[in-house]
Amino acid sequence: MEQGRPINASAQVLTAVARVLLLDATGREHLFRLAGVAVRPSAHPDPPVLDPSTQVILDALAPLPAAVSNSRFDVLAWNSAYEALFATSRPRTGDGWFNSLWCTVTSPECCNPFLNRAEQLPQMVAVLRGAYGKHVGEPRWEEYVRSLLRASAEFRELWARQEVSTRRTALKVFRHPQAGVMRLNATYLTIPGVPEAYVAVYTPDGPEDRDRVERLSTLPPCGHRFTGPVG
Repeated sequence: MEQGRPINASAQVLTAVARVLLLDATGREHLFRLAGVAVRPSAHPDPPVLDPSTQVILDALAPLPAAVSNSRFDVLAWNSAYEALFATSRPRTGDGWFNSLWCTVTSPECCNPFLNRAEQLPQMVAVLRGAYGKHVGEPRWEEYVRSLLRASAEFRELWARQEVSTRRTALKVFRHPQAGVMRLNATYLTIPGVPEAYVAVYTPDGPEDRDRVERLSTLPPCGHRFTGPVG
């Protein structure tokens, strides 16, 4: 296959080969592409694996908030500044993940961190729609989308638009119950070897924003605990 010679292998045969060779999700996808066969979604996709050095890098970025997320907006790792930026207890998705999109559409108005949410949410949903195209039929993805559709009429309206986008640097305006309003530029960096994962780093837009970001780690949480629908 790697020599480009034509073969006639079924998806079942390729799946068996991948199992024998102990291929991970990336190797399995490569095998199917070499054979010219559409990749079949896995009922139990491999959990994301981050190198320990990733957390070291995130911690070194403080006081800038930074986190690693996947294409589903699950937050996989974060530093203390990111934790402090989201002062409230964050709701989890039905399968247990902290998820920035889920928090955006389900958090109560009193504790939703985005002031420019009306601008940012359509972009987030369009990014999710673009990623979803690679995972149609995967049970975890399908249940995740269904849970968002059940939880939020606003998400249902945006999802029905079928708009598709990619991540791009964006100005996000956060409100913190003690630090105040912060204008932060979110920049996204990919992680080699970790498919569909990216680092989001939030840099202050101005001097006042930087002062407020630097105060984050010294502030206690606001104490609100979300009790709304999950999954």
